[in-house]
Amino acid sequence: MAEAFVGTWNLKESKNFDEYMKALGEYEREQVLERACCRWCVLAHDTALRALKRPSGGEKANARLFCAENWTPCGTAGVGFATRQVGSMTKPTTIISLEGDVITLKTVSTFKNTEIKFKLGEEFDETTADDRKVKSLVTIDGGKLVHVQKWDGKETTLVREVSDNSLTLTLTLGEVICTRSYLKAE
Repeated sequence: MAEAFVGTWNLKESKNFDEYMKALGEYEREQVLERACCRWCVLAHDTALRALKRPSGGEKANARLFCAENWTPCGTAGVGFATRQVGSMTKPTTIISLEGDVITLKTVSTFKNTEIKFKLGEEFDETTADDRKVKSLVTIDGGKLVHVQKWDGKETTLVREVSDNSLTLTLTLGEVICTRSYLKAE
C-alpha cells in the first residue's frame, strides 16, 4: 500500500500553514519558560522573537544568546522560531521512495533539506525541519499515510493522502489544522 505514495511531489497550495507554525511557536514559548536558566534568558528570548516580527529583524535572531548570569550558551534562543518563519515561505518538494520495507521521505527546498527513513509501525527518533526532537510513528490507515510526532507531552499528526496525481498533507496540532496540496512531478 505504501507504493501509492512513492514519487516526487511539488507543493502547489498551502492553507493555514502560518497558523500551524504559530501553534508550534506557542509550544516553544512554553518550553522557554520551563527550561530557561534565569529570567534574563526569558527576556532575551522574547526580545529575539519581537525582532523577528520587524521587517529587518531576521539577522538578530541568528545571534547566539548567552546566559546573563553565568555567560554560558543559553538554549532558549529563538532560532527554532526563525527557522519556522523562513520555512513557511518556502515551497518544498517531497520525494517518497520505498526500498524493501524501508520508506524514505525527503523534503527539499531552497531553505532546508530533511530526510527520514522508517519502517511502517516502528517508532523512530526524528529531528524535524524546525529542529524539534520527536518520537515518530508512521502507519497506513484507510489508505492514508499517518505520521504521528510526539515531544515534551505534545503531539502533532501529519496525514498524507493520494488521489490520482495529487497528494494532500493534513497537519493537525490541537485545534489547528493545515492542508498542503502537492502535484506529482512528471
